[in-house]
Amino acid sequence: MSYSNTEEATRLSTTVFYKKLIIKNSGWDYLLKFFIEKQYSSERKSGFLTISSGHDYYEFNYIYRQPVYIWQYNFKTGTIDKVESFTTELAEVYIDKRLGLLEARGKKTVVSKFINELHLSGKDLVIDDLEVHPKVILRYLGHNGLDFSITRVRIRDFQINENISGNCTLRVKGYKESLQIIEDYYEQIDCINFELNYLSNKPVNVTIYKTGRMVIGKVEDLTDKDILEELRKIVSGVIKNV
Repeated sequence: MSYSNTEEATRLSTTVFYKKLIIKNSGWDYLLKFFIEKQYSSERKSGFLTISSGHDYYEFNYIYRQPVYIWQYNFKTGTIDKVESFTTELAEVYIDKRLGLLEARGKKTVVSKFINELHLSGKDLVIDDLEVHPKVILRYLGHNGLDFSITRVRIRDFQINENISGNCTLRVKGYKESLQIIEDYYEQIDCINFELNYLSNKPVNVTIYKTGRMVIGKVEDLTDKDILEELRKIVSGVIKNV
């Protein structure tokens, strides 16, 4: 085991946010109606696309479009003109109605815009962080015989000696007592990095945060969808057993 005050750079590919949804009175149908009413079009700067639904799920894309301005040389007039263009950001969303689980994949900025727009659907919807400690995820993996290995643990206020403390990342890959470290620093842990070793010949790198955010690494012989479906099974299994 070793420690450092900065986390090593890793080749990360995509970020997934998990939230808890609570519908108070109206039922799930009103939420589907909201998605349909707010479908994306050229007249809107944001909205929902490719909406599909089943007995226990909704799945769709959220689009956010905003103008950007660039300067281009006009060969005909010999002038430099200000030209309007647009950037488009995408969040891929899955909602498990049975568990009240929202999964949103995309950049933090566009997911935040999506969450803010979801709040506009009405007072009957409550959106909370999915506060599941990373340790609970690891316990679920172990209890279900899923092969994993812990590689890093990020700890707040790590005490090096009586005079020195700070936030740091412990590199614990191959360290036999890594689970004990998680027990000892339970309240101070911000995130845990681990590898899933059973999905492919190569390990899948996952970083999980206390707020329900996960970052997953790219593996050549697996699609992001393969990995997301496995994470969804894990998170769903944890929620059912909490």
